[in-house]
Amino acid sequence: MAMIEKWMWDREMVRIWTWWPLLLSLILTAAFFPTQGTDALYLLFIACFSLMGVIYGFVGKKVKGVMEKASKLPGEAAESLMVIGRIQSPGVVVFKDTEIVLMPIVGETVTVAISDITSVKETGWLNGKKLWGKRGFYLTTPEKKKLGFAVVEEIAVRWSYKLRHAVPEMRFK
Repeated sequence: MAMIEKWMWDREMVRIWTWWPLLLSLILTAAFFPTQGTDALYLLFIACFSLMGVIYGFVGKKVKGVMEKASKLPGEAAESLMVIGRIQSPGVVVFKDTEIVLMPIVGETVTVAISDITSVKETGWLNGKKLWGKRGFYLTTPEKKKLGFAVVEEIAVRWSYKLRHAVPEMRFK
């Protein structure tokens, strides 16, 4: 899987977010200390970005826990960034033959029957964020609740095909 297709909570991305700011701040501080003196210590603040890696590490553990639950369900499961109402959360989406299950790490699990979906909008954006190497889907249901999720492009191609053929009268925007 290419680096652009990885989620921020993926183990490799967490390592990058944790170690690079820390190493960069130490190297820059050591390089500038002889000429700048104690003012070079301000460069250690770059190490604060390592907290991003720590936070995404915890998110990654929660996503892995949800993925373990999702793997027991029939269907294809994929890590996802999702929007349910006003809540945006990482989680897992399970695409079954007759329904789509959105399992966020925060909030309630939502199950949508494919027959209840009135339209699907495929997009390269999700909730105002550009999806690099991923594709987003917004689902319109009779309840009019905002439902959206983004998955890796490779999975999105398969799911788009399945959605188009599951309900022929469904509108794609």
